[in-house]
Amino acid sequence: MSEYIHGADVRVEISVDADVERAFAVFTEQGHTWWPAPYKLGQGGARTGLVIEPKAGGRWYETTDDGAECAWGTVLAFDAPNHLALSWAITPTFAPEPDENKASRVDVTFAADGAGKTTVVLVHSQLERHGDGWEQARDGLADQGAWPGVLAAYAALASST
Repeated sequence: MSEYIHGADVRVEISVDADVERAFAVFTEQGHTWWPAPYKLGQGGARTGLVIEPKAGGRWYETTDDGAECAWGTVLAFDAPNHLALSWAITPTFAPEPDENKASRVDVTFAADGAGKTTVVLVHSQLERHGDGWEQARDGLADQGAWPGVLAAYAALASST
């Protein structure tokens, strides 16, 4: 796995032992199973789902065991199985951001890398749109406990049979 900060961007690259179709499907359809359970935004109970609606303009949100929903962002592009783009409508203090003009962008690309392998590259950009505190948010998102760790959990699930 490689990760780095370049200006305002965080970039993480990981190899997955799965074909592109499976890698994309696990990322977009099974987020709740690999996204760490403590990472939730809503004030409701325990997180029970993490939904990415499979279309541009769709919602990206969590559900909780008490029936609540909390928006994480919007689907900006859904080009299965090659590319997914999401707005990150989450403040630097990890609270819901209702103003889409202050949302950053997460692009995830999936590229075949030999038989049964996929290279997944995530670029979290436009973090400066969050305003004050964006640099700390960028540094936090590049930390092992954030995007690198989240993608490692994703790769472990996507690579399993």
